Amino acid sequence: MDNTTEETQQQQQPQEAEGLKRVEPNPTKLPETITVAELTEDTRSVLSHFGLDAPHLLNVYSTRLEDALIEQVYRNKDLKEKNDELYYYYRELEVKCLRQGRMLKTIKELNHRQEFKDISKLLTDED
Repeated sequence: MDNTTEETQQQQQPQEAEGLKRVEPNPTKLPETITVAELTEDTRSVLSHFGLDAPHLLNVYSTRLEDALIEQVYRNKDLKEKNDELYYYYRELEVKCLRQGRMLKTIKELNHRQEFKDISKLLTDED
């Protein structure tokens, strides 16, 4: 019965893709000490300029830079949306202004010809 139980458990486990094997993590230990001779000239230059905290400082810098870029992307998206809103509002005002300009021109022509005596009626009727 133990063999059938093992076979059943193996069948219930997710099948791995053909040709792919599961790779177990292989943690490697970092050396406790590193001699200066093992470092490249560039690495020595960075360490002499920034000190032993150079990796930490670079990580902090890159994280802050990434955060600033992400924030800027969101800020640009918000500004674009506001710009679009203002553009449509501007277009509405432009259409309204053109309509009022035509109405004013019509009132002037009618007044010039003296065909309309009560201008207040025209001014209240916007449509």
